[in-house]
Amino acid sequence: VVTVGFCQPISYGSSTILAYTRFSVELGPPLLEFQANNHNFVAVTQDIQEGYIQTGSKIAKGKGVLCPVPLDLDDPSIEWGDKTDIDVSKKPAIKGTVALTTVAGIVTPKLPDGKTGNPNKALSVILDFAAGSFVAKDLNVDTDNATLNLQLQNWFVTNPIQYLINTVVFEATTLASLTPSAFKLNVLTTNSKKNVLQVFIATTGRPQSNLTINVNEPIPDDYHNSLIINTKIMFEDIFVQSFNQGSTNLQVQSVNPGQDFTAWKAKVISGTVSGEAKFNNTSRSETRIAPGSNTITWPLEGLTFSPTKNLGVELKYQVKKKVDFQHRSYSCVSSGEGIPYCSWSGWSDHSVEVDVSLTGYYPLTVSQSHGKQDVQISSDPPSVTVTPPDLHPTGPCECNDNDLKIQVGEILKKQVPDKLKDSMAGIKFSPVSVFALYNLLFPADDFIVMGSAYVPGDLVIVGTFNKYVDA
Repeated sequence: VVTVGFCQPISYGSSTILAYTRFSVELGPPLLEFQANNHNFVAVTQDIQEGYIQTGSKIAKGKGVLCPVPLDLDDPSIEWGDKTDIDVSKKPAIKGTVALTTVAGIVTPKLPDGKTGNPNKALSVILDFAAGSFVAKDLNVDTDNATLNLQLQNWFVTNPIQYLINTVVFEATTLASLTPSAFKLNVLTTNSKKNVLQVFIATTGRPQSNLTINVNEPIPDDYHNSLIINTKIMFEDIFVQSFNQGSTNLQVQSVNPGQDFTAWKAKVISGTVSGEAKFNNTSRSETRIAPGSNTITWPLEGLTFSPTKNLGVELKYQVKKKVDFQHRSYSCVSSGEGIPYCSWSGWSDHSVEVDVSLTGYYPLTVSQSHGKQDVQISSDPPSVTVTPPDLHPTGPCECNDNDLKIQVGEILKKQVPDKLKDSMAGIKFSPVSVFALYNLLFPADDFIVMGSAYVPGDLVIVGTFNKYVDA
């Protein structure tokens, strides 16, 4: 409820009439309208839900008496007239321009380990009504609007009101590259006339002065927010750390594109996957990869992970590999006395060249469980193909091992891909969800509920605001 009053002295013979006006209204919640190209102020409209204007007077002895400062509207010597209700059918409102400011210490953050963070490292964006200007609109009353507007502004100055917009926590909750060091605000009006408040967060140095992003609609329909993380941080820190802590023995490193405005990617620098070859050995023919083992080990150096527009992370690997194997046969030779001599031959060495291709896409998914959110690589494995050489069987007048190579190649084609698929899936990007939940805070215990994730270059997560409920 806002109650303001003002006074005007009127000469009356040897006395002075002090004419009072009291204005009292109950305001609805503020409607915020961020102004394009104005980073420091927000237009605020609060509907008048009910209220009244009342006039009164008292006589002061003497000429030239001034109104008291401050006014005391409860002075019993003031004779007040009847209250005139404000006609709310005209949609009266108080409109103002309110400063956006940042202050530390008004929010005490929670940390992932359950401990309490440092309030001085939680910088909040607030609407500071004390640093605003206000006017009354569509009031069908007979009063001095200029004086009324001045008193409204004075009321907000002397009755400080602040609305919390959001808080950025400057404490390390996850990776150093996701620890805010500074931020800037920007307001964007999109092509579809959406007013979007942007918070540009720097984790090293200062935010750049150019706050333009090459995205026409940064928040899709049906969503409340989007979190966009720079492509370098995505692949150099989030992807590499998450992948290298996974269950495989593969190690990846980021690949710098070497020029601005170009997406980063990652590649495997060490590690192998293996598959088991199962041969259809008989009592007269046996094939193996090596003594005591049919395991084929595949080094995957050079396998790349690249961003895609909407299919997640693209996996690509192409190599020609020579697979060594051994073969022996069981044969019988007549001794001349009618009793054949049968024995296994020694193991002979052979090899076959196969083309190994891993292609596919790892979509990003968001999982929700008991208040815990995870952005992760989908558990759907990529497509793997092993292509044997295009050989023809050994002819009656030929002497080669094509038949063995064809057999081994077909076995590899059928059996190895599934083994390779199983080795690479389900990598979680846990630092992202920690950052979204603990470094970006919103009023009323609202938090970002991540809906979908993409990596067209930068990591893009779109979501809604929901009050936290531990289901």
